[in-house]
Amino acid sequence: MKIIKLFFIILLTILLTFVIVGLRKSDRLKIEKVEIICDKDKVPKSVYDYLDSLKGQNILFINKKTIETKVKNNPVIESIQIKREFPKKIIFYLKKRQVNVILRYNNGNIGSAILANARVMSINNEDVDSLSKGLIIIECDQDSLNLLIDSENISSFNKEFNIILANYHLISSVYYCNRGSVEAGFFEIKLNDINALLRFREFFDEAEFRTALIMANNIESSHSVDTNIILDVYHGAIVERQK
Repeated sequence: MKIIKLFFIILLTILLTFVIVGLRKSDRLKIEKVEIICDKDKVPKSVYDYLDSLKGQNILFINKKTIETKVKNNPVIESIQIKREFPKKIIFYLKKRQVNVILRYNNGNIGSAILANARVMSINNEDVDSLSKGLIIIECDQDSLNLLIDSENISSFNKEFNIILANYHLISSVYYCNRGSVEAGFFEIKLNDINALLRFREFFDEAEFRTALIMANNIESSHSVDTNIILDVYHGAIVERQK
């Protein structure tokens, strides 16, 4: 009986092996169509290219966990669901992360990152076009951006961002530098329709921003429109300088 049982086990194993090999090689199960459904606007290019590259693979034997991990490693993507439609179609449902701001540097090389969930995360430059067009853009130097990406606590930076967000309709551009310490960061904020630049040499609050904004408007009205004014804000004090 043991010999007969062993024989059937071996026979079943051989048959299963032939079936699996046959299924793997079957052209009838090769993915021909990849559909990507995204909840917000465009699909990040790097994600699209990766998912589209699955064409030609066997729909039965693709590794869903591997795909999920690869796609969720992209900071723009929050979640992914995968649905097989046999025999040749696969559908991906993507949910994009809520992005608050784009940070970027350009010193010969171009680098980009996003602020989302109180974290700064590096993204591929090719994926920037998939983000909403109305996002705040903060220019910075490469070292400052790298330090933000490596920092677990950016609560101070996040506070300043919220102030900038609330007043972004008044702002034409923002520059940030932290000089090697997130706690020592400074902002240069150029205003719309006013020839003034607000330079906050330390982290600031809403009251300081409003005071500097009022002073910029007052100075603008009393100076020539061609005058470029810098307002240095430090410990609540404001010093007027000329460019």
